[in-house]
Amino acid sequence: MTVAAQYYRKAAFRPGVEYLIGDTRVVLRYRDVVSFDIDCNKAASHEIARLCGALDQGLDLTDGLPQFDEFEPYAGEILWALDRYGMLTETAPPDRGRLIGGSAFWAEVAAFVERAKVKARPVFYEALRSRRTSRAALIRYIQEYYHVVRAGPAIIAGSLAHAADPETNAILQQFLSCELGHDRLIAVALASVGITEAEMARSLPLPETFAVISSLQVAADQEPLTFKALVFLMEEASPEFHQEFIAACEYEGLGRAFWEPVTQHAAINDEGAHGSISERLLARVEAVAPEERTVVLRQAMTMTENLVALEHALLR
Repeated sequence: MTVAAQYYRKAAFRPGVEYLIGDTRVVLRYRDVVSFDIDCNKAASHEIARLCGALDQGLDLTDGLPQFDEFEPYAGEILWALDRYGMLTETAPPDRGRLIGGSAFWAEVAAFVERAKVKARPVFYEALRSRRTSRAALIRYIQEYYHVVRAGPAIIAGSLAHAADPETNAILQQFLSCELGHDRLIAVALASVGITEAEMARSLPLPETFAVISSLQVAADQEPLTFKALVFLMEEASPEFHQEFIAACEYEGLGRAFWEPVTQHAAINDEGAHGSISERLLARVEAVAPEERTVVLRQAMTMTENLVALEHALLR
């Protein structure tokens, strides 16, 4: 039995998974984002159709896959691929003894992210402290920051579709309203060095910046618990960072007109308690299952690595 078959008790397709089964080919697609094909013969296509039909209803994997007889190892491989591409979810009632509350999960996420940062080794703050950030790198940092801030409202709006309870909806709506128009504040900083808002609107972010933005957008659209848990990464308060940022800017001849709009934006975030946004959102989550914890913590590691990759890109 494959790891995927052992992991789930009752696996089912996630909402949005579609499949097309032919005599010699099977195509599976998830929300037009992920897809893969299986080449097979007619007999195998019949077994794959049975597997997909069972996953539509919820496939009990307590005893493995004996109902597939000789096709069992292939069914297991297909389950492994479906799980790898994020097309499966657990539908069995969770074991209450393995559930934790949202507040306890927030403590786990926060501690995990701190450990992940140590492992990923951020470099930008130390570069600021040692004055190894060039004028070009500081300007590039604000250009990429502009792209992230500009994308913020659309990302938050995507999460509203999953805000089932009124309190969560209110938190997200307030968060969204606070983030509207902040890109124009960052644009003021860039204008001080001759980069217009029109130029920024036409420009493309670095691939590393795009990875950060797209990860958050996918989480907001498709993985609401991941979004709630990790959105704080973009809103954390860091007075020490901004102190060194100001000093590095002055050292490179970038004066108040450049750095002040950035620190003003940070002050607005502090006043709105945006750094605690994940803690407040997760406090509204009654229970988190082991599978959900695993998914979120994997994404936390990926997001941390993406942010550190962006730091390295800024210094190149």
